[in-house]
Amino acid sequence: MSDGHTKHGHKKHGHTLSIGDEVLWRGEWGARKPKRAKIRALESTLGYGTKHGRHVSQVEWPDMKAHVLVTLDNGHWAYGFQLEKVKQ
Repeated sequence: MSDGHTKHGHKKHGHTLSIGDEVLWRGEWGARKPKRAKIRALESTLGYGTKHGRHVSQVEWPDMKAHVLVTLDNGHWAYGFQLEKVKQ
């Protein structure tokens, strides 16, 4: 389908951030060099800087910068603004 969805109605990978996705994470509030990490858990929050939210399996990339808290496979957690897509 050409509308950005799969034949099952789900968003195509690349427009969403999902559990298991690999991202580039910048530690120390985004000040460190990026390191690869995988998403272990996602929380949709009420806004920037919120530490708790509703557990979800995926979020839209445009929304995630201000409304997401993630748990990473490297033992860290991060806000959405600390993450970037891994370019394939």
